[in-house]
Amino acid sequence: SLAGLAANSYVIDVASGSQLTQPGMVLQVVQSTTSTSTTTSSTSYVDTALSATITPSSSSSKILIIASAGELRATNPATPADLTIFRGNAASGTDLAGGSPMARTYTATDVDPRANVGITYLDSPATTSATTYTLALEAATNANTVSIGQRQTMILMEIAG
Repeated sequence: SLAGLAANSYVIDVASGSQLTQPGMVLQVVQSTTSTSTTTSSTSYVDTALSATITPSSSSSKILIIASAGELRATNPATPADLTIFRGNAASGTDLAGGSPMARTYTATDVDPRANVGITYLDSPATTSATTYTLALEAATNANTVSIGQRQTMILMEIAG
């Protein structure tokens, strides 16, 4: 409450058990890592082993997603490997990019080509329920096999709305 403040006083009283936040403030951080690789020839997104769950404290909060995927490869360097993030999972969740890849990589024709990829996305889930985000992988064409290696990390940050 701000009532009864004297001139030039900057005291704000917050009721016991309450929290004072301002828009843009980081409220919580969740991190997930995996060392499990995923390989697919599917031209539809499949879940990788990387996912993280966060429970927003307010329905007006936004979730900043930072994902890092290492050792992304494609057997055919002429066709890309695509990555995106789903709220939920690839089978029944919401594709946050609306069907387009958030990251796409073409690997070189070198022996054992690999790429490291990062994705950053700000989501507005409008819920206070536990929300899971999953990194998903697809082959751009069925003439390709793509894989993601063992170094994957996802960080979720709740940002006050």
